[in-house]
Amino acid sequence: MTKQRSAIIRRHQNVFGIALRGLTFCVLFWALWERALLVVAICLLVETCNWIFMPEVETPPKAIDAVIDMELRWLHAPTSSLKAFSWMTLFLGVAAIAFGLVLHDYLILACAASLLLAFLVLMKFGPWAPCDDAATSGWQSDNCDTPTAVSYDRRT
Repeated sequence: MTKQRSAIIRRHQNVFGIALRGLTFCVLFWALWERALLVVAICLLVETCNWIFMPEVETPPKAIDAVIDMELRWLHAPTSSLKAFSWMTLFLGVAAIAFGLVLHDYLILACAASLLLAFLVLMKFGPWAPCDDAATSGWQSDNCDTPTAVSYDRRT
């Protein structure tokens, strides 16, 4: 079954882009630590160009495809208080990373890591998870009550 996805998602699946994104974030974190604002701006520009100009991939590796599917299920799930909480943990985690790096505060960085870990757990095991993940998480998913699961995926 071929999945049709938007161009930006196909660009996001490019293995070279993922490697470049990892390098960009390492340099970005170093620049925040050193308070090098010009390097921070360049890293943000490189990341933006990575999303816009990276060549599209038609068939990504299976591991990348599985992660993208998980992200899309979470992104397209109906709004709920749990989804709002997961958004909050994501934004607070990213902000805490930036503040922790700029302030050289390891406690803030540890809190940021905890928030991002909570976000990953919510994204993977929330009620929008597929039936097999929801069953192992201990949360009852609305998708698992019917023989044909309802998908939150809105890909075209």
